[in-house]
This record gives sequence, structure tokens and C-alpha cells, in this order.
Amino acid sequence: MQQLPKAGFKQALSAWASFTFIASLLAIIAMKPAAAAPSTWCVTVNGQPSSKCTPTNLGTTVAEPSAAASMVGNGDTIIIVPGTYVDCSVWTKNNLTIEAAPNTSRPVIVQAPPAPSPTSSLPDPGTLDNCPNPQYNQQRSNQTKALFDITGTTGGGNNVTVNGITFENASNDPTSEGGNGAGIRVTGSDLDGTPDPTKVAKNPTIENCSFDNNQSGILVDAQERTLNDPSSTSSVVTINGSSFIGDGANQGPNPAHPIYVGYAAQLSVDQTGIFDTQAGANGIQSRAALTSVTNSEIWDDSTSGNGDSSYLISVNNGGSLTIMNDSLEKGQQSTTQATAIGIATCLYQTATVPPACGPNCPSNCEYLWSPGSGDSPEILVSSNTFQNDDSPQNSNNTVIFVNNYYQNATGNTAAYVCGNTLTPGLSSYTIVALFQNDTNNGQQSTCVVGWQP
Repeated sequence: MQQLPKAGFKQALSAWASFTFIASLLAIIAMKPAAAAPSTWCVTVNGQPSSKCTPTNLGTTVAEPSAAASMVGNGDTIIIVPGTYVDCSVWTKNNLTIEAAPNTSRPVIVQAPPAPSPTSSLPDPGTLDNCPNPQYNQQRSNQTKALFDITGTTGGGNNVTVNGITFENASNDPTSEGGNGAGIRVTGSDLDGTPDPTKVAKNPTIENCSFDNNQSGILVDAQERTLNDPSSTSSVVTINGSSFIGDGANQGPNPAHPIYVGYAAQLSVDQTGIFDTQAGANGIQSRAALTSVTNSEIWDDSTSGNGDSSYLISVNNGGSLTIMNDSLEKGQQSTTQATAIGIATCLYQTATVPPACGPNCPSNCEYLWSPGSGDSPEILVSSNTFQNDDSPQNSNNTVIFVNNYYQNATGNTAAYVCGNTLTPGLSSYTIVALFQNDTNNGQQSTCVVGWQP
């Protein structure tokens, strides 16, 4: 038999080794199970199959949203058939769609149970303290926070869409748990329940939902961000086509609001109604780098409610603000009668400069986002209608439509407030489109259109 030269033998051996390695690798890949395809889950009141919900996988009909929440995978769709569900659930997966069954005339209602009896640990318990779902209490470390708790604690909860669901009567103990029980809360914490801004779920989308008589309608915890720059977060909070009726509370250490968003890249509210907000609460409170409220209604109506909420919109830490094509009404008994829209309180100019607070800054001043130029962000308020229903408690007898508390080292305010229709409503007091502590640097145009004092 003819022998191969040494060089040829080495080449053949190397080729054989490469072939063997590739064949082994392909075998391992073939053995690895493919990622599971997204599933569709059906939630019905009795857990029985429904013609209104056709899951793609058999055996995925459950009786409560929380049952689905404990079993879903990333990318799954959860369809809820009309009915009332007394339930609290924790959603920990990414890219979920949780929606009411289409083409139905009755609503899908997720409701908190009646509050339990007071105890020494819960002297004023809320409805969430009586949540019947053991999974909820276990995963929340007994921190009763929301009917839908979307959490990033284990790396999930991102890009969740909730569509067409009504959330009712969520509350928790004001003394021990904050008095801020929510219809939907977007959270993040360590496994022991300690809040952790690095784990807050991102990019929630809320569409065509209703929030009725909750302490908080939607509460989005603050994201981790670079010092002095909430725009360093990447989360976008989207609320479209939804309604908030009778939400808000002022019983705990801080008020709870129909919409509260902590540090985030953007809050976008469109075609949404906020009505009859409770005493001392703001219709919208945002700490996002960009807040946009468009084509919406915020009415603190004194005829259907008490008319005693605080700001209609409060942008606590500055950032860019767009308010366009909205209908706004300030109530007779408002707790901040002199201002409808409040912008910012205080500022760190850079990460190394101490806060330079304006005259209205609170003592516990937090830092405010500012663009790199040092100028204030853009403020655009246009094509809105605003009605004031009561007189302010100030010496000038004026109500400030937009009150800019923002003040920085340069004094610049890039703002455009024009094309708004301002009316006195039930009051004969003057209404002005006014920015406090601003200067006209050529970028500002203020107008009063409609009723004139």
C-alpha cells in the first residue's frame, strides 16, 4: 500500500478533524430545542373555552388574568373575554399583548376586592390588601401595588401593551404602603421587594383602557438615569385613547395621580380624557425628559365632580413640553387655584454645580434635566382651550394658564404659547398666558386669544 508523505498525512488528518468537529457541532445544534413560538392565552370568567377567544394552542384557557400571568412566555398574547375579574396579577415577561376580546359589547373589568378589616399593621387597609391571588402577594413581597403590576425585576416586563381593559377601585394603605394603589403600575425591584431603578420595566403602551376610582390610574416608577439627564433613560410611556374618571388621592405621604410617570425618556398622552380628579392630585404628573399631551381633555368639572384637584398638568423636573389641541378646565375648589399648568421647580446646571432653585423651589429640591447648552427646554403650548371656574387666592386676581417656575443661570426660556382660547368660565377674574421668571430672548411668543380682560 502506498504511503502518504508526512505533509500529506498531516493535511488529511487536519481535514478529518475539522470534519468531525463540524459534524459534532451540527449534531449538538440539532439536539437543541427550538425556541417556543408565541402562544395565545384565553381568559374567561369560568375558565371554560369561549367562542370569543380562539387560542392558537390547546389548553391555554384560564379563569383569571393572574393565572395567565404566571404561565405566559415572551411575546405571548393574552385575550380576556368580557366579564368582571376580581384579581391582581404580576406580569414579568417581555413583548406581551394583554387585550380585551375584540368585537364585544360588554367591557372587560379588572376590579379590586372590598377592603379587609383594619388591623394593627394595616390601620387603614386598601382594596389591594385583600387581593385573592397568592402569586401576587408572593411576587410583590406583600407590597400591594396594583391590579396589573408590570415588573422588570427578573429582566422582563418590557414592551408590554394593554388594550381595552377597565381597572377599578385599586387602593392600598396610606400609612404603611403609600396610599397609591394603581390600576397599572410599571415597576422594578430586587427580589426582596426593594425598589431598584435599574430594573424598572420599559416602554409600556396603554390603549383604549379605562381607570375608574383608583388612587393611581397609571403609575410608572422612575428609571435609572445619568445624573442631571433623565433623557439618558430609554423608556417611552405611551397612553392612547384612554379615560381616567375619579382617580387620584391625597392620603399618603405624597399625592397619587391619575397619571404619574417618573424619570423616563418620554411620556406621550393622546386622545385621552381625565375627569373629576380627586382633591390635591394632579391630572398628569410627569418627570419625563419629554412630555406630550395632545388631542385630550382634562376637566376638573365642578358640576359632575368636586372641582378640587391641583394642577391639571405638572411637569415637575422640566424637560421638553408639548401641549396641543387639548381642552382644559380648572375646578372651583382647586388646591392650586392660581396655576393650571406648572413647569419645573429646580435645576442642577451640570453634575458638578449645586442646585440653583427659583423662588418657588421646595426645600427638598430634586435636579432638573437641562440640554447641554444650559438653556431651558422647549415649551410649546398651542391650540388649546382653557376654562377657569373659580377665582385664585392671590393679590393680582389672575389665574396663570402656564406657570414656568423654571429658572437657570442664563435666564433663557425657549417657549411658544400662542393660539390658545382662554375663558373665565364661572369666574370674572383675569386669565393670562404667563411665564414666571422668564425673559423675552426672541424665541418667546405669548398670546391670549378669545376672551380679553
